[in-house]
Amino acid sequence: MGIGYETAADFAKRGANVIIACRNKDRAEAACEKIKKETHNQDIHYKLVDLSSFASVRKLAEEINQTEDHLDILVNNAGVYNVGNQLTEDGQQLLIQTNHYSPFLLTNLLLDLMKKSKSRIVNVSSLAGMAAKWIWRN
Repeated sequence: MGIGYETAADFAKRGANVIIACRNKDRAEAACEKIKKETHNQDIHYKLVDLSSFASVRKLAEEINQTEDHLDILVNNAGVYNVGNQLTEDGQQLLIQTNHYSPFLLTNLLLDLMKKSKSRIVNVSSLAGMAAKWIWRN
């Protein structure tokens, strides 16, 4: 388990309602069950998202905006590396879309919800983005 899991588990220990956004259903379910067992907090849920797809990010934001009345903390933690020059369905380099563009898009789509509380946004990053070729479009 990594930073995302440990962060979610810590929030759960503090009594938070936690939503884990993950691209892999099996890993998400396993993480939720383990956190519930370790923390005795049953308010742990997951939603599927593929950050290499802007459509998937928009769908996630729409679901959260429909089901939640506010967000206190958004942790953008997902990232990929060593993926070469693969392009996404959106025509962007996989690394830069997953690590930068999609978290930025998600944050912007959730801003109105976050303004309903004294919220915080945490962006976890690495130097992996330096390996990407940025594709600028108007």
